[in-house]
Amino acid sequence: PVNVAIDPTSSIALVADSVDVIKEGDTLKQVPDDKVYVIDLKASPPKLAGTVKVGKQPSGLSFNPAGTLALVCNRGEGTISIFTIAGTTLTPAGKLQLGDAQSTSSPSHVVITPDGTRALVTRFISGEHEGSVYDVSLAGGMTLTRTIRLAREDPHRETQRCRHPQRFHQTWFCRDA
Repeated sequence: PVNVAIDPTSSIALVADSVDVIKEGDTLKQVPDDKVYVIDLKASPPKLAGTVKVGKQPSGLSFNPAGTLALVCNRGEGTISIFTIAGTTLTPAGKLQLGDAQSTSSPSHVVITPDGTRALVTRFISGEHEGSVYDVSLAGGMTLTRTIRLAREDPHRETQRCRHPQRFHQTWFCRDA
């Protein structure tokens, strides 16, 4: 397991399992997995309530404020899985393609805004240079509304393309993107 998220009512937790280990001949090999575990936190003690298949290599997880929607980033295929939630049951509600499974440009984490109308999705093209944040509208389905460019530790490159560069910790981003 690599990531965990707890719904706003503390009723369930989702746990992403992005890598599986298989035996290939005499060696062990890591391969992308496609499961998210649902934990019932109201049970005493908490217990596994189910397992859902998502996309390849699930990573970041997020719930909407009402706890009725969950989003899961699938790094190994460049998608976000969408689930509706009722109790401990997750029902697939679609996928949004945001990256390329053949590159390192896949979505890695997602956060739903407190008002539940948007999701921000991180996507790093290169760990050394630049990435982006997708701004996704959740109103009436999931729609990519804009991309915010990021650059790491190179303010000169970003300021050449940007009128209003901003810095947050070690990351530079373009406010006017």
